[in-house]
Amino acid sequence: QYRKSSQMAFLNKTRFRFATAFKAYAEERRVFNELSSLGDRELTDLGIARGDIATIARSTRNAF
Repeated sequence: QYRKSSQMAFLNKTRFRFATAFKAYAEERRVFNELSSLGDRELTDLGIARGDIATIARSTRNAF
């Protein structure tokens, strides 16, 4: 009984971690795609260089 409940706890924790990682990845892709769709003028107005988009998108992973 104890072993079964500890296995379920492990599976639930693993599912939670996977779901959290997937949400973070999806948000990273959303930010990357949104910033990539902007023109150079719009990026400049925001103070973002096109080469910084991947780094900015990656930094959103820390939000989760």
